[in-house]
Amino acid sequence: FWLETVSGEIRLRLTPPRGSGGLTGKVVVVDAGHGGRDSGANHGGVMEKTVALQTAQRLANELSKAGTSVVMTRADDTFVNLSERPEIANRARADLFVSVHYNSNTVANSRSGTIVFYHKRDPQGMLLAECVRAAIAKKNRLPCMGIWSDQRIYQSGFAVLRGATMPAVLLELGFLNHATDRALSVRPDFQQDMAEAVVRGIKEYFGE
Repeated sequence: FWLETVSGEIRLRLTPPRGSGGLTGKVVVVDAGHGGRDSGANHGGVMEKTVALQTAQRLANELSKAGTSVVMTRADDTFVNLSERPEIANRARADLFVSVHYNSNTVANSRSGTIVFYHKRDPQGMLLAECVRAAIAKKNRLPCMGIWSDQRIYQSGFAVLRGATMPAVLLELGFLNHATDRALSVRPDFQQDMAEAVVRGIKEYFGE
């Protein structure tokens, strides 16, 4: 792998090993949500930006091991504008864009589980989301809340999905204001399970 600085942003690129399987040659952008001055959800001493980056790094590693070339929108605790995140993927001519987040709501301990978002009614985004959801459901220790269009949250959808020119999903891997989800979010084994599941879903999407 190598680090590169483009327009002031640090990117981590992992190159696929020679002779690897069906994902060889694919380019996937892994976007760790929030970062820097934007902590995201923050409950019980757990910041979304931290667990999102940890999980995204595990996902990048698993994708690389599967033969994928990975670009990370951030490799450390750096702030990256929402509009810049999908633009990184567009410039890289990525095959897929995956944004990693953890959730929160207004009432503590009222919701628990994972959601995979896609943009509006994009058919390829929906297919990718369903493949990833199904793979997560097989290993998840939390309820699976299904796939949702980002229009359920904002009429225009999420900026990071809206700006991507390739199939894109946004993962919400648990509610940080739910005690069970929060406890799992910081566990390396949970983060690893989620990373491996997402890779399995991506393989299914590509027909492997």
